[in-house]
Amino acid sequence: MNERKNIILFDGSFKTTAFIRRLTQALVKKHNVYILGFDETDPQKVLGVTYIGLGTSKKPLLLVLKSIYIAIKSLNVEYIIKLPGLIVNKRLFELKKRNTLIEIKKIGPSLIHLQWPSLIPLFEELIEEKSTKIILSLRGTQVNVKPFIDDKNYAYLKEWFPKLDGFHAVSKLINAKAKEFSKHHGVIDKVVYSGLDLDKFEFNSNVKEHEQLNIISVGRVHWIKGYNYALEACKLLKELDIAFQYRLIGVEGDEELLYLIHHLGLQEHVLIEPLLKQHEVKSKITQADVLLLPSIEEGIANVVLEAMALGTPVISTNCGGMAEVIDHNTSGWLIPKRDPKAIANQLSLFNIMTVDHIKEIKKNARKKIEQQHTEGHMISGMLELYGSVLAS
Repeated sequence: MNERKNIILFDGSFKTTAFIRRLTQALVKKHNVYILGFDETDPQKVLGVTYIGLGTSKKPLLLVLKSIYIAIKSLNVEYIIKLPGLIVNKRLFELKKRNTLIEIKKIGPSLIHLQWPSLIPLFEELIEEKSTKIILSLRGTQVNVKPFIDDKNYAYLKEWFPKLDGFHAVSKLINAKAKEFSKHHGVIDKVVYSGLDLDKFEFNSNVKEHEQLNIISVGRVHWIKGYNYALEACKLLKELDIAFQYRLIGVEGDEELLYLIHHLGLQEHVLIEPLLKQHEVKSKITQADVLLLPSIEEGIANVVLEAMALGTPVISTNCGGMAEVIDHNTSGWLIPKRDPKAIANQLSLFNIMTVDHIKEIKKNARKKIEQQHTEGHMISGMLELYGSVLAS
């Protein structure tokens, strides 16, 4: 990877994940980095990165106009001839695919890094051509849930995974799960954990005295996040007369959660908040006594890494790769999935834990992040993977 390369990072949007943003900032120092997207809004573009819009998929008319522009500008006669039929028949996916392939071929990348398996259909032609190296990140429900409840998706990934050149897995467990249906057939794979810039995560070793237990969870609205189990655990805490407040960030307006809160009589104990900016989330996490991750499945949750770096103790379900970052009763606590009693029990134990014990947990958690989840570790791991794939 000493020679300057053209590298495309693709998740279909300019709004890349925190992982990709940090990777981009490092890559652009030595390589030509391109981000292509159908959602072209991003208030924080990385300096030096080339952003190429492909037409917004949320507004068909704008996608059509962008497709006409790309076809004419590229002088792609075949596409120009096909365009009227694609537009009349509203074949929006085909427009997105053609736009993507034309822009990629203009760049002539050495490597394309796809972020989600759902993007593979856009790249089937390039994968078959073998004209450029393509690697895929393995993370989230698209790898550890969907293929195992959707036979068609399982069969599709089983067909296409072996044709890729490399895999980046966010945890050992998700890498093993992917191998269950892909077998990888000798394809290069590497586990690279998400990394933090620890200069931006000031560690707080203090343990506050509290009249009530302040619990926080952060994440999007999705059944896989397990918030219903957390709320049922809160009902148990209430029955035990434990003073607490549970703050849920990122789920404002979800009718099912609001109904459950009222049904369980938790209106005075649970606060629902909207999505917040990163610095606001960090502040809320720092103010909490404990962060709760009640998920059914995860890769490795970024919010847990951030809490551990900041010095907020973490209670997490033993899902996905969480056991790879949390050592039970040493750097946090792991509890069974789908188990409100286990959540309530661990929160109850935490509530009476000594200050010295909590301080030790906080210190061990920060040490774990420093050893395994720094930005430096992440960048070196990804560059090693990229280099191995390019050399293969």
